Amino acid sequence: MIKDVISRFAEPAQVKVISVTCLDLVPFVEAGEQMSPACLATLTQVLQPVVDQGADYLVLGCTHYPFLKSSIQYIFGQKMTLIDSGLAVARQTARILIKNELLFEDRPKSSIRIALFVSGQNAEQIQPIIQRLIPDDITWSVSNIGS
Repeated sequence: MIKDVISRFAEPAQVKVISVTCLDLVPFVEAGEQMSPACLATLTQVLQPVVDQGADYLVLGCTHYPFLKSSIQYIFGQKMTLIDSGLAVARQTARILIKNELLFEDRPKSSIRIALFVSGQNAEQIQPIIQRLIPDDITWSVSNIGS
């Protein structure tokens, strides 16, 4: 998918793209340890070579990466402009909801509730992770698929 976006938009515009993935960052986010010395060291190890190559924008493409914005800015300051892909995902979700006539805009914000469904019968394990990531003023629940 990301390769399609790069070939469709970046390459015709002659934008050089350096793809970097680091799954080692996911546990830091899920444990709420984005500012831990180990997480900061991992970010530095992964991103310093990209900065050294002259990268000026960093697309936070993984669902976990936006939670590292503050950590990245702490290390690299304003050397790179951070782009959170979550807004693009939200816009596409809205387009799909509108197309399928599933968008409901008249609900008061106080009644909004997020229902998360997970596979693998691990809702109990995921609950503390979600609790750290979703703001306290949002009502949510997590359930196993099929329960």
